[in-house]
Amino acid sequence: MSAPSPEALAGIEQAILQRQNGHAIRLCRECTGNGLAEATAAVESIEAKQRHGSPTPLQPGGTPSGVEDAVFRGQKILATMPVEGEDDRS
Repeated sequence: MSAPSPEALAGIEQAILQRQNGHAIRLCRECTGNGLAEATAAVESIEAKQRHGSPTPLQPGGTPSGVEDAVFRGQKILATMPVEGEDDRS
């Protein structure tokens, strides 16, 4: 499983912006080889970042977060682990 290319991410994000999540999930599955659950989680992660205005890899200065990268690679357990140096603000 691999992270999608910048071009593939652009297509996925555009589909999400157009509220075509099914198409975004299909694109994610095609470019990463992930299963349905992993692709759905990745698309939901990107959609949440868009809603909250967080930078995505497609915005200037944006880079894939460790969580997003782990989700795209199908490593859901790694994606749920705490990140070193982050405050616990639950």
